[in-house]
This record gives sequence, structure tokens and C-alpha cells, in this order.
Amino acid sequence: MKIPAKWKKEWKRKWGRWKRDEKGGALVLFAAFLPVLVAVAGLVIDTGVIAYHQAKLSEATDAAAWAGLDSYDRDLWNVEPPEEPQVVLVPGEVMKMFGIQGTTLSASAEARMEE
Repeated sequence: MKIPAKWKKEWKRKWGRWKRDEKGGALVLFAAFLPVLVAVAGLVIDTGVIAYHQAKLSEATDAAAWAGLDSYDRDLWNVEPPEEPQVVLVPGEVMKMFGIQGTTLSASAEARMEE
């Protein structure tokens, strides 16, 4: 089957117009940078979550140190403090898509009784 000449001419005209047409260029750029945008947004969100959990962990260790000092009895509690601080794993919610599973937070507190 032979394609008529007028169809070939029409096809060439439409193809030339399509090559020069710039409509949709922003959509292509948006689609190309969408993964980067999602990664940055995920990093910001997960960093905020990590900072929140770090603050709560610090508050808890400070409260534990003050409670331990408040209930301190020299005759019963002659124990050295632990060497390692408590470690908590904070999962990243958004960054799991990019293979970042979580981060380790640590906090320690110390209270002294002066005589």
C-alpha cells in the first residue's frame, strides 16, 4: 500500500510544527526535577522529626537525672554512672523511599549534689 503524497506533505508539516512547538517544556522540566524536589522535602521533614525526637530525648534524660538526684540516698546509691548514653533509633518517614532507614540519636545528662 502506497501512502498518498498529500498525506506525506501533511505529516511533514505537522512534524515540523511539533518540533518547533515549545508547549509542554515546563512539564518536562518539572517531571525531571520532581525526584529532587521530593528528596529535598523529605530531608527537611525528616530533619525536623529528628530534631523533635532529639529534644524530647534530652528532656527525658534531664528529667531522669533530676529525679535520680531528688531521690538520692547516699547509703543506698553508691553506684558509678553508666559509660554509654541511651541510644534511640529514629526512623525517617519520607526518606525511606531513597534508602535512608533512620538515624541514631543519643543524649546524656548528669546531676551533682554539692554539700
